[in-house]
Amino acid sequence: ADIEHATRIARAMVCTFGMNDKIGPVLYYNQDKPLHVRSDGSAFNSYSPETAREIDNEIKLLLDQAHDRAKAMLMEKRDDLEKLSLTLLEKETLDVTEVKALLGMSTSGNEDKNEIPLPEIPPFGDNINIAPEAETDNKPQ
Repeated sequence: ADIEHATRIARAMVCTFGMNDKIGPVLYYNQDKPLHVRSDGSAFNSYSPETAREIDNEIKLLLDQAHDRAKAMLMEKRDDLEKLSLTLLEKETLDVTEVKALLGMSTSGNEDKNEIPLPEIPPFGDNINIAPEAETDNKPQ
């Protein structure tokens, strides 16, 4: 499942690669067991239950931030997504040229390429607004 995969990546970022300022560059997993096997709070861990709780909180924060970013990108491109979905319901398949034309993207010079440029992805970190939806002015409708 996607959420399982995302959780594994976030856990690796925090526990294996030291990609979290709060937890720091420390390896937090039992090297005798695979990464996907957790025994929080047991005698096998080299860290305390409090540290396990901090790790879980940081993993959840990463997942929440990623969810918020994905949701914001989808909302920003909602009109294009609806246009694509309605056209796909009619035609069932579209090639790259048709998708570009439908979305108003330039096709000059790129007809031979079978790819659509990815949207600009904002940096991941402190500059992301992760305020609850109740506190934001631009709620989805």
